[in-house]
Amino acid sequence: MSSQYNARQPIWYSATGGNHYEDLTVTFRLRFPEGTGGDAAHGRIPAALQVSRDRDCTVSRTVEAGTPVEFVVDG
Repeated sequence: MSSQYNARQPIWYSATGGNHYEDLTVTFRLRFPEGTGGDAAHGRIPAALQVSRDRDCTVSRTVEAGTPVEFVVDG
């Protein structure tokens, strides 16, 4: 089993010296073992990401106040 986590975002700098983030996407590339255990783990990912976004990840909630943050599962 392997996992790869990527986070990419363009950063725009304003004339006032601040920065502005746009089009934030966090992509999770996950691989699970073949079989029922891997299938069960894969099935838990959407709920885990939702909990992470709504309850556990205060950074994405803070950033999302100014720009949407998209969570994507690729795999």
